[in-house]
Amino acid sequence: MPTETLRPNSGGDKTEWDAPTQTLYAHEEQVTVDTAVCRYLKLISGDAGTTLEAETILPFRHFMDRFVFQLTDVAVIDASTWSIYYRARRSHVDMRAHADVDIKIRRADGVVRTTIATHVAISPEFGSTSWVTVSGSYSFAKYTVVDQTDYLEIDIHIDVTTLPSPYPPEGCWVYLRIDDAVLGTSLQTRAIGLKLIHFDMVDEAVADDDTTYISIASTTVGIKNDLFHIPDTAIPVGATINNVTVYFRHRGTALTVERCAARIKTYGTEYAGSDKISGTTYVTSSETWSTNPNTLSAWTIDEINALQIGVTGRRGEYYDPDLGMWFYDATRCTQIFIIITYTIVAARSPVGDGLTWVQ
Repeated sequence: MPTETLRPNSGGDKTEWDAPTQTLYAHEEQVTVDTAVCRYLKLISGDAGTTLEAETILPFRHFMDRFVFQLTDVAVIDASTWSIYYRARRSHVDMRAHADVDIKIRRADGVVRTTIATHVAISPEFGSTSWVTVSGSYSFAKYTVVDQTDYLEIDIHIDVTTLPSPYPPEGCWVYLRIDDAVLGTSLQTRAIGLKLIHFDMVDEAVADDDTTYISIASTTVGIKNDLFHIPDTAIPVGATINNVTVYFRHRGTALTVERCAARIKTYGTEYAGSDKISGTTYVTSSETWSTNPNTLSAWTIDEINALQIGVTGRRGEYYDPDLGMWFYDATRCTQIFIIITYTIVAARSPVGDGLTWVQ
């Protein structure tokens, strides 16, 4: 029988497992979002280098530039602690200045959809007229993406609080260095700790195991669910769908116990398969649904196109009666996909007197 394999292509309605955080680097390349001129935030470190500058004659919060990252395939920006690093300096020893950011969501038509925070991730004062890298932190609350054509925007400011007296004839300046390929990544202007992209931790065709994965920490109590959208099927119209099988590759970090199960969502209702055992080595498990569990009838193409697939799980738990103690470990899932098995119904046509049919 023919089959079709589909892999996650965006986040679904549940994002409860953890994923490694991402770092966004400030780049010099510009992009115009309608009429708003911005610079890119990228997941890759600096590859060029430029300096942004602002002259100040009064204590003032200077807008250095706006940096954006389009939220393609991002369903949720999870709650996490961000650290914003600024490569900066001031021109005069008697100046006092620090950096901070505003965080916004900007629509593709250039309109700001929402302002999430202002004057946050405040750095210490620059301590030198030489280049330094300083940082500030911000506790980001969960944000559900409204439209994946939107942009996450981080506006960097340098706030000059004190100027020398008398004011020097050469003026007073503040500088921000971005996209510097010569600097090590730890010195570049960047935002770390973001939880942006989730589905690509589990979407690879060949499992990469501990390179990318979603996880449940050993300290996390309770069942956690993740769901993902899949592309529309290419199964021919008129074919009979025999079954769908969700595969997931998982392991624990210390124990061998039941901890994970396949999960689907159809017609607004979620269904989980049976729990599977995993130890400290990755194993691929699966669950097959021969019919749609909501309708109890054969799957249709429309139902496949609306289907979400994923995994349900919990931390590993084991009670040792001899010691009278519970032991816990973390759970990881590195790959999720679905295989759809179907039958093509052969066309029938009349022959001879029109009363006989062949296919």
